[in-house]
Amino acid sequence: MQTVNARQWRWSDVGLVGLVSAFSALVSRRWSGFNSPDSEFYASLALFGSDITDRAIEPAYTWTRLGYIVPVRGLVTWLDPWTGFEVYRVLLIILIVASTFSVVRIAGRSRVLATGLSCLVALNTVVLAFLGNTYLTGSILAGTFALIALAVSQLGSAAHQGFGPLGTPRWTTAGLSGLLLGWLLMLNPYAFVLGLGLWASVRLVTLVRIPRNRGQRLAVDVAAGVTGVAVSVTGFLL
Repeated sequence: MQTVNARQWRWSDVGLVGLVSAFSALVSRRWSGFNSPDSEFYASLALFGSDITDRAIEPAYTWTRLGYIVPVRGLVTWLDPWTGFEVYRVLLIILIVASTFSVVRIAGRSRVLATGLSCLVALNTVVLAFLGNTYLTGSILAGTFALIALAVSQLGSAAHQGFGPLGTPRWTTAGLSGLLLGWLLMLNPYAFVLGLGLWASVRLVTLVRIPRNRGQRLAVDVAAGVTGVAVSVTGFLL
């Protein structure tokens, strides 16, 4: 009975995240416009792919932007340009809302507070301006939000009981964090360094609170995290 109730509450959380995300996406302006030549450049790469860089004198750095180019290129090819960009924007909103909601719930606060704070963050004009632009900042912002949420989840009761996100094995937290770090690396190496520093800082705090098996848990986290980064980077490069 307790397991059934936990699953029901979990699905309630998912439903609230979906409602806040849908509301934020519907009431916000879809397109905030370009704010730099780089924004136009990344939009062109997403729309036309390698046609933009095939004749470039030095296209070396563009591989570090595949974290944005690959998913958006896939969406605009599968759908149409405007729908593809909008779907990507909505996915970033969902990631930010889910991360904010999760951190509040991990802190032991109510669903009402988690829903309200998630809505405020998602409707913040600075956040919406970044998400409605084809520059990399919106993607980096969403990825960092998610990475912080995963790091903070290790302070929750589920982590101390041996579980990861949504009841999965504990090592999946580090594995998912590695996937996000790989995404940040393919967006901007500086974002990777920032994200890694934030995640490692929170993980060290949790290790201090663990009475035993610290070395074993750290080794598992490092192995799962490195594997996640490798899988993520390989996927983008392929």
